Amino acid sequence: MKAPFPGIAVHPDTTDGSKAIFVQPGIQVSQGKPLLTVIGIDRLQVLTQVSESDLYQLRVGMPVKITGDGFTGSVLEGHIAAISVQSNASDSYGGAARYDVVAAIDTLPSDSAQQIRLGMSARVVVILYRNEKAIVVPPQAIHGEGDIAWVCYRKTLDTETIKQHVKIGNTVSQGVEILGIEAGYVMIP
Repeated sequence: MKAPFPGIAVHPDTTDGSKAIFVQPGIQVSQGKPLLTVIGIDRLQVLTQVSESDLYQLRVGMPVKITGDGFTGSVLEGHIAAISVQSNASDSYGGAARYDVVAAIDTLPSDSAQQIRLGMSARVVVILYRNEKAIVVPPQAIHGEGDIAWVCYRKTLDTETIKQHVKIGNTVSQGVEILGIEAGYVMIP
């Protein structure tokens, strides 16, 4: 037998409730009975669930980072490949519906491929927002009146502090993103 793509041979999926056949020399099989399943190693995916209260933040294509105890030290890059449109009622707890989310691994480094096995548990971190050039300050550094916001700013340590108007960006775990200034020093009260 020859598979049309490189992969891993595993026991066949038996969704009809019948018992799986374990292929051995001399075993009799009938035509059409699945003997094995080939899973492509270039298309590994992680299945996770998200509460309905967090679902609105996710979109197909968003980047993810995947880690796990079985492949410690490796951080796999991927993206959200699919988000279920129907809740998984059997796994709901506390009244909150949960939805299946599939994260696809973009490329599997060869050193990680030796550690990863099908069925391992994994942690998926979704990157909700990324801006490599963002300037983030603590919220107390931002002053304002109405729709106008500013920070006390100086370009270098030996220049005078000025009141620099800024536009408020996204709130992230490190603070608040501000737009409208270059790298420099912001006074934090």
